Amino acid sequence: MVKKVTYSRKPAKRPFSAEFEHHDQTDISRKRARSDGGIRDESRLSTAPSSRQGKRYSLLKKCAFGGPVSIPDADIDIDIDIDTDIDTRPRSESKVSILDKVIKEGKHQAAKPDAEIMRRNRDDFVEIMKNGHKRNSQLPTPPAEAQRKAQQHVQGEETFSRLNGVTHKREFKLINSPTPPTPPTPTSQLFGRIVTNEQPKAPYQPKTYKAEQNVAPRRTITGDELSKKSRESQLWSTNQTRSPFLQLPENVRSLIYKYALGGKTINIGFETYRTVVDPTRPTFAKQAVPVFKYRCTVYDQFSGEPTNPYRAMPFVKTAKSFGLLNNVCRQMYEEAATLPYKLNLICFDSHNTMVNFLLMEKRLSRRHLQAFTQILLPDGLPATNMVTCLGNVDKVYLAFEHDGKPKGWYQVMRRAGAEPIMRRMLK
Repeated sequence: MVKKVTYSRKPAKRPFSAEFEHHDQTDISRKRARSDGGIRDESRLSTAPSSRQGKRYSLLKKCAFGGPVSIPDADIDIDIDIDTDIDTRPRSESKVSILDKVIKEGKHQAAKPDAEIMRRNRDDFVEIMKNGHKRNSQLPTPPAEAQRKAQQHVQGEETFSRLNGVTHKREFKLINSPTPPTPPTPTSQLFGRIVTNEQPKAPYQPKTYKAEQNVAPRRTITGDELSKKSRESQLWSTNQTRSPFLQLPENVRSLIYKYALGGKTINIGFETYRTVVDPTRPTFAKQAVPVFKYRCTVYDQFSGEPTNPYRAMPFVKTAKSFGLLNNVCRQMYEEAATLPYKLNLICFDSHNTMVNFLLMEKRLSRRHLQAFTQILLPDGLPATNMVTCLGNVDKVYLAFEHDGKPKGWYQVMRRAGAEPIMRRMLK
């Protein structure tokens, strides 16, 4: 089996003794004499180098890169002149070194620069030295800042369009580019409306919040007929045109009535005798004066809830009268006559006081009785006939425990064809 061969061929045969002598003389003649006057060359013993060492030396010398080479096998032939260390074989073109090729082709010399390029580079350098700091005085805009500026630009365009009465339903996609999107031009806006068949928006017209005028009622409070040509009917029309409050819409006036007249507790009691003391004669006994009249005490709400008069706080405001709007004009009476009973908690001193005030003496009309929604009593729940008379009452509050019934709120349950039932509310 033939081994791998790199840079050599079969060497020459090993020389005989005569050849050793010849090589010994040749090597001795090549040696240089020492200059320090030491041992003479003639007295040195000659050592004949082996043919293999000579061949190795010649191969290392002739190698193009000066690196190590493989030692050839004995069966490979190589044409080397040992005396001159010159390879007699012709060097093939494929084994020419890279350096020889470069020198032969003339590519080792640098290209001469063009005069036009040199002049252009010199002008650019001068311009950079003059204006370079001005152009690079600011850092490049980051992507997030570019997106924010683009979004602000789009919002500004939409705001401008809305103020001019034109809305553009367009979606601008934000891209990671410092250049903002191009704003729409009047031509593009017109073309967009034509494509989408969008009708131009009508100019903004402020709405007049003004109540519509209505005719005067045909009957008075007492039930008498009222003519269209009467003085009361003419005043009805005059108030609607001159009063700023009556010119407001109906729903706005209802909110004003709710905040002005609602959220309170109205306590109705019957006073029989009143104790009077003469301030000029404080030592004399107190005098009891008969009164026998109904009295009214109004409690403001506490913590957003109606106040319990039997557990009233000292800092809760009270009043001896209720500021009604009934006697201002006929129209305000028609609108706010039932609101004090509908928007407030009605309280009575006792169950008997409630019966006398509502049923026996009939202090209120049927219209006002139907306006009751919540009642508070201290000594018992109302009877079935009373709850039936007050058709819109839905909750009753018992201030103290009575006949085994605990205090608290009671819900009125009504069914068609049956008497109303009251059940205690847990919350």
